[in-house]
Amino acid sequence: MCEALEPSRNYEYAASGIPVILVGFTGKHGDEITVANINVLHKVIAEAVALKPSQLTGAEIRFLRTELRLTRTALGRTLEKTSARKMRAYEEAEDRLDSRLERVLRQMVLDKFKRPYVVPWEYVERAPQPNYQYRISAGDTENYYRLQ
Repeated sequence: MCEALEPSRNYEYAASGIPVILVGFTGKHGDEITVANINVLHKVIAEAVALKPSQLTGAEIRFLRTELRLTRTALGRTLEKTSARKMRAYEEAEDRLDSRLERVLRQMVLDKFKRPYVVPWEYVERAPQPNYQYRISAGDTENYYRLQ
């Protein structure tokens, strides 16, 4: 699930479906990769995505939806009766999620994890950054945290 970026012990964590670099990763032993406390890691990634300072990509929308444990239909209902077909179009980047609805989605994630942030409007109004990478400190797997 992870691809080595050797000498610095950084690894690309591909299981999330979005570009995540685990900095200081120590879970590689020979050919075997072990990612400890994956639920904590995904929570930190979800918070980082929710606070990304530009529009979300389709893969990021999909990641947040799955972290909320919602189907496309359920999330669509939450986002003002948006259809599952329309949600698929957002996730596959065939269409752009309305700024207001994107802000609601981000806030849902922060609320789920009881984070006291409010997503600024300028985050959802900035052009997307398709090559944006999330850098997560992985030196202490009990305390993952976002580096950016």
